Amino acid sequence: MSTPATSKSRNHRVRRMVVQVVGLAAGLASLGWCVSMAFRPENKEQWGRLASAPMSLIVAVLACSAGTLLVNGLIFWLTLRPARRLRALDVQAVNAVSTFLGYLPLKLGAVARVLIHRRRDHVPLPMIGAWFAAIAVVMTASFTPPIATVMALKRMDARWAALTAALAVAGGTALVLVARAFRGPAGLDRLVRLLHALRLGRLERLMRSGAWANLHAGFDMLSSPAAVGGAMALRGCDVAFHTARFVVAAHVFGLDPPLHQAVPIALVFFLLSVVSPSGAAGLREGAATGIAAVLLASAGASAEVARQYAPVALFITGTEAVVYLAGGALGIAWLRPDRLLRLKDRERASA
Repeated sequence: MSTPATSKSRNHRVRRMVVQVVGLAAGLASLGWCVSMAFRPENKEQWGRLASAPMSLIVAVLACSAGTLLVNGLIFWLTLRPARRLRALDVQAVNAVSTFLGYLPLKLGAVARVLIHRRRDHVPLPMIGAWFAAIAVVMTASFTPPIATVMALKRMDARWAALTAALAVAGGTALVLVARAFRGPAGLDRLVRLLHALRLGRLERLMRSGAWANLHAGFDMLSSPAAVGGAMALRGCDVAFHTARFVVAAHVFGLDPPLHQAVPIALVFFLLSVVSPSGAAGLREGAATGIAAVLLASAGASAEVARQYAPVALFITGTEAVVYLAGGALGIAWLRPDRLLRLKDRERASA
């Protein structure tokens, strides 16, 4: 007989499977639409330009993909540093492997990242959850100012840069101050009192559990000015890499998008690769092409010009895959999976 717990677990698995299937179908539909736009007869000239494009532009696109891969590895390393010190090269290797596996469905990239850090580096699972949450919080604080200001001002100039920097500093400072109020034993007591006042008894009991000691490490990460400030600065570099990659890729196809339109398109392309449940590729290409069409139409461009950005999205995915495949291979060579297997065998023998 099934118990309420097993029924709940079964329903949870079914919901996860439905999300995966729907996400995969949406990604494939989006990718199919993008491919159909890219290979329309009127885009034949665009592909001809790719064949005759200067090698320097193609190398620049590859370099931007390599730059964002390295920057994201540094962000993972720096964010965890206040709670657990790992070697930067180890975290870079794990990031490279996980990023390449992110092309596959079922969030295999995230699963691989968790398993490797749990098995190889002995980072507790609750701490890994807090680590990911801290990265998401810092990412939100980093991406919101440039997107909000560019959408409000409709241009990128000295005023945009100053306003973006001011909002980023203010947001980062507020984030550190709030986290410092709840870090450590004193912060835990404040959090428990707050939950007690809100009559959240179950969460109050969770705060006193052993698992929360590792979850609470997220406040230690976010309370570090060096970790938050450094991660936000690296996110700024990430924005620059993604934007430059999109602009240079557009130049390969003879297009010249304004910077204030390139920023939101490039960041949507990146964010969808992070949140998509069906793998990085697919949904983002169609979404980036659609957003490009909307932004260009609002600026008075024709639908034909907007469709010319479909080859750009596919070209970015292709060049990115080459870089991430090379990075993943180097990461595997550095991590030595055979060592992980030997470690697992020793643990089984000990047990």
